[in-house]
Amino acid sequence: MIITFKKPTQIDGKEIKSITLDFDSMKGRKLIAAEKEARLRGNTLLNPLHASLEGQAIVAAQASGWKVEDIEDLDGPDFMEVTGQVSLFLNGLALPEITPSETSEKQS
Repeated sequence: MIITFKKPTQIDGKEIKSITLDFDSMKGRKLIAAEKEARLRGNTLLNPLHASLEGQAIVAAQASGWKVEDIEDLDGPDFMEVTGQVSLFLNGLALPEITPSETSEKQS
């Protein structure tokens, strides 16, 4: 999933206009590591990935290959779009993209 930013961000002096969240490559091991990182940062919520923006930022970093700090440094609207998509993924609501040809095949 590619998210285009409303306002480009700077990472290591380079202008970045979008982020790719590759949820399909997420393995359980990465999600467990994200939960551990959230807890090491002091997040004591029962489910820190679902219930906190910090946890969702950590998952976004795992899914994108970015540093968590770079996710956290996004402008508010872009940060909320990224963490919102992570929330949908964590809740099983992120739907795969369907091409028009797949749609017509299913209707046949």
